[in-house]
Amino acid sequence: MRNLIRTLFRYRVMALIGVGAWLAAGIWALLQLDIEAYPDPSPPPVEVITQNPAWSAEEMEQQVTVPIETALNGIPRIQYVRSISIFGLSDVKLYFDFDSDYFHDRQEVLNRLQTLTLPQNLQPQLSPWSAIGEIYRYQLTDSTRSLNEVKATQDWFVRRELKQVPGIIDVTTFGGTTKQYQAEIDPRKLLQYNVTLPQVMAAVAANNQNAGGNYLTMGSQSVNVRGIGLLFGVKEMRSVLVAEHSAAPVYLRDIADVHEGFQPPLGRVGRNADGNIVEGIVLLQRGEQSLPALHGLQAKVAALNGGLLPRGVRLETIYDRTALIGVTTRTVRHVVLTGLVLVTLLLLAFLGDVRMSLLTASTIPFAVLFAFGVMAVTGRSANLISIGAIDFGILVEAAVIVLENIYRRVHEATDESSKLELIAEATAESAKPVLFATLVIMVAFIPLFTMSGVPGRIFAPMSETYGFALTGALLFSVLLAPVLASYRRTFGTAHAADTRSVRWLKHHYERLLIRCMASRRLVVQVAIAFLFAVLGAFFFLGGEFMPKLEEGNLWIRATLPQDVSFEYATRLADEMRSILLQFPEVTQVVSQTGRPDDGTDPNSFNNIDFNVELRPTGEWKQAYNKEELIQQMNHALARYPGISFNFSQNIQDNVEEAMSGVKGENSLKLFGDELELLANTANRIQDVMAKVPGVADLGVLKETGQSNLVISIDRTAAARYGVMAADVDTAVQAAIGSAAVTQILEGDRRFDFVVRYKPEFRQDPEAMKNILLPTADGGRVPLGQIAGQIPSNISLSTGTGKTSVIPVWLLALAQNPALPKRLVYVVDRRSVVDQATKVVEQLVERLPSVTELTSYLRGLSLEGEAITGREHSSW
Repeated sequence: MRNLIRTLFRYRVMALIGVGAWLAAGIWALLQLDIEAYPDPSPPPVEVITQNPAWSAEEMEQQVTVPIETALNGIPRIQYVRSISIFGLSDVKLYFDFDSDYFHDRQEVLNRLQTLTLPQNLQPQLSPWSAIGEIYRYQLTDSTRSLNEVKATQDWFVRRELKQVPGIIDVTTFGGTTKQYQAEIDPRKLLQYNVTLPQVMAAVAANNQNAGGNYLTMGSQSVNVRGIGLLFGVKEMRSVLVAEHSAAPVYLRDIADVHEGFQPPLGRVGRNADGNIVEGIVLLQRGEQSLPALHGLQAKVAALNGGLLPRGVRLETIYDRTALIGVTTRTVRHVVLTGLVLVTLLLLAFLGDVRMSLLTASTIPFAVLFAFGVMAVTGRSANLISIGAIDFGILVEAAVIVLENIYRRVHEATDESSKLELIAEATAESAKPVLFATLVIMVAFIPLFTMSGVPGRIFAPMSETYGFALTGALLFSVLLAPVLASYRRTFGTAHAADTRSVRWLKHHYERLLIRCMASRRLVVQVAIAFLFAVLGAFFFLGGEFMPKLEEGNLWIRATLPQDVSFEYATRLADEMRSILLQFPEVTQVVSQTGRPDDGTDPNSFNNIDFNVELRPTGEWKQAYNKEELIQQMNHALARYPGISFNFSQNIQDNVEEAMSGVKGENSLKLFGDELELLANTANRIQDVMAKVPGVADLGVLKETGQSNLVISIDRTAAARYGVMAADVDTAVQAAIGSAAVTQILEGDRRFDFVVRYKPEFRQDPEAMKNILLPTADGGRVPLGQIAGQIPSNISLSTGTGKTSVIPVWLLALAQNPALPKRLVYVVDRRSVVDQATKVVEQLVERLPSVTELTSYLRGLSLEGEAITGREHSSW
């Protein structure tokens, strides 16, 4: 070490250049470093989505979800499978080991799906969703165009443009109306012209297609031959030939009302006073850096608004992750600068030498910049947890030891050459203990390095960042700090004397030490008493896995009755949105009812999400903190009986759902074979857990309650008329619902052309009974004569492994006004969870039909059990 220091002294100019290069490289790395607001603790997910708008949850479960689960079970490195089947949608989520290759897992899922054949040629799709992937939300506006046109622009132009941004995997469209062409048939006209519904569907499909006739040689020219038969415009659609009656053609306009409409909505988005908007949700590719993607996205949005979009169309930002990352960056900068100032002041107070204190404190920026450089080179991201946990006092320890030893050895030196030699010797003397002390600190972080799963995802980056910073501090202390110290020409005797603060501490310490030595037995007794007091207080100490990141928003979920209608749910969403806007702390409210068209958020009409953006806390007027604001909002929304509300944050809500599969902070799941027993048990558990201090926003996810109108075929009656089950199914799907028989091409856009009965002939069971079906002898028979309608509430989970899910959301005890006032301390999540788990397990032990109880009451499942096997629900 001594020879190395001598070599550095010989080339001190080069060493100074190295110091400058270190600073420049660190600053460049800081500018290039990706800073994330929140680490992704979820295991690698692969989500399979299959949609069929005509099928109920039972059909989706039996004919789609179960076959997909069967085909995908057994994939290497898979941990567990979760699935949900709701009306028109099957959602299967597969979670893999944390150290598995995400893209290899996706490819393996695709390979297995290719071997699967589903009814009606349904095609499963892989969802691009990830827990922290929603980085940008926007509204597409146009005051002159219809929602059909605005959404078509979003689907066929804006999505394509935004997906070109590097790092963006997909853009989800939510809300608005999806354009389609509709032929609403009058069944009386079918009877008048002796035309059947299958004939109409076949005729429409046959009249909308092109053909190719290869090519034709005409002299020296080659000409392609094309037969044009595609439909263009409503006028041509109305002129489709359906049949011939009494030597006269029967056109589609003779039996149907052909017009432009929109498909039945699956969801709706409202923003502030506007009840129906077109929203776009930009999704980041898993593993990509968010800041570069956001910068590219902002440039693309500026280009779209600058002239790429049609006149009058604008893209307005609703949510931008850049703001949250900016808050995180400012917090990190504040932590670093505050730590630097405090350490410098302490060094000045105890060392008494300005230049030595500043040189020692300069270890902090050098060490932090070194850590940033290594992180940028290795492709790691920084977040508030990894940077904010660095102890700057530990970083300067090595420099304090080295520089203190140097000053001790050379404070009386006058000869320049002897001074450099003394600095080299002093550095060599202190290098070994400094290196040993640094290694001891790094060894203490080995448990964090070896963590796996969720704890490893959160705390391993923190330990890595700490290790990089300690390494940088060590290198600066033993290599560069001696070089910088060597430029001090004079070393006075001031450093040999203690500072005023040190003399004051020494004086009082000596007096206290003398008294303690005189009463050694009493001191030992007091120390033992303090030890036992601290050990006793440990059992009352709260516990949190990690602090919550303040995102500056609220994500409020309203759960309505299971069979609520779309119109009623959207009306409630408008009312609740206006209530939330009355709070002065709120800047905007966006409501989401149901699900987007691509099914990436599997919800029904009974689920309403509110994204509430808040002002900075310094501008709040009515509420003192967020917990008080939540209580005020909960009180204002209490006017809606039978609706449960859950309050969370945007990213937090997605992470919690990815961890436990439930939209809630903590959850408990029951498994068994009898769904009704599970539902009753869930209600009993809810009553028990409601009595546990600290539990708030308690609710049960309903698995039953969705009404179904079942059309059951009387096969004996159908056989008398020669009617097949497929004929009845066609009537149910096409006449009552709607059947897309072809697609209309408009440039690069395409829209469905659907056939169905007029509303007055399909809007109630009595009208459905009069739907005429063709018989084998060419006659007609009403649907009511061969089938019966049975209104019923049907449990839609099938087979074993049925699930009843109880989400539990916790608030701090001191912030819950309903709790006893005599408890003045804040109960943490761990104590609440322990009490809740104990009382629930005692209850479930008395229920032999409940085969398994899985608790996620451990704060995002971070300390709880990982569920294995198959877990599904349907409603």
